[in-house]
Amino acid sequence: MGEVEGEDYRFVSTSEFDAMVERGEFIEWATIGGHRYGTTVASVQALAAEGKVCVLDVDVQGAIAARSDLRPYCVWVAPPSFGALRERLTERGTESEEEISRRVLRAREEIEFSLTTRCFDKVIVNDDFDAASRELREAVLEALAPSA
Repeated sequence: MGEVEGEDYRFVSTSEFDAMVERGEFIEWATIGGHRYGTTVASVQALAAEGKVCVLDVDVQGAIAARSDLRPYCVWVAPPSFGALRERLTERGTESEEEISRRVLRAREEIEFSLTTRCFDKVIVNDDFDAASRELREAVLEALAPSA
């Protein structure tokens, strides 16, 4: 089961991605595991125009970049363990063993970073998907609620 164009991601060529970076079309972009990912300003603006809240799924690099341009509410969703992370990545079947090892190493670095900085407003441990989803929903609703 791989990633689907237009559903999971919008795939563009390296030259197109470079041009989009040059034109400032991304709120955030990062290179992860040798692949580049980004969130376009246009996609977030389109959601906002519909009165929707945009939820970005980014790594630490992306959260830092978004923090420099926006005032986001940042939530770190952490794996329950590195073993569980490795197992989940393996089950996806989308990456080689080498890429999985690189991702687990990067996760260790990101977790250490998240514990030593104030980059995230909340940390959720994803040991149970339904419970983590509820906790995320509650955190977002609380963040969106007007201050008393």
